[in-house]
Amino acid sequence: MLTSPPRDANDRRPWRAAAITGGAAALALVALHLLTRAQAGGELDLDALVRMGAKVDARVADGEWWRLVVSVYLHAGWVHVALNAAWLALFLTAVATLLGPARALATALATAYLGQLASFALAVGPSVGASGAVYGLAA
Repeated sequence: MLTSPPRDANDRRPWRAAAITGGAAALALVALHLLTRAQAGGELDLDALVRMGAKVDARVADGEWWRLVVSVYLHAGWVHVALNAAWLALFLTAVATLLGPARALATALATAYLGQLASFALAVGPSVGASGAVYGLAA
């Protein structure tokens, strides 16, 4: 038997805003990837990613703290951005259903930046991507 989607006491569909939040975040991530590829002249190699703001430990230690923020929005290739976008859409939709779109988005951004901060503290080598947000939302 088919039933209609759940509605709240005010006859609204609470899942709709959550789905829009997750989908919009995924589309924004892909759009940013297209813009960075265009800015780099096509291919995103390591040098291009570093020029655009990849997290490089030595540069962050020298005061380029903005790399911890910018590097979240850079991705190394199509597979990287596609997987991050898909998982971000899935987990952000689920968290937005529980906490609401604004809190879910704030959680995603906070965990993304904390993930890069942890990468700076614990990992060696350049880093880009929104995996911190994905793992933070999954947790």
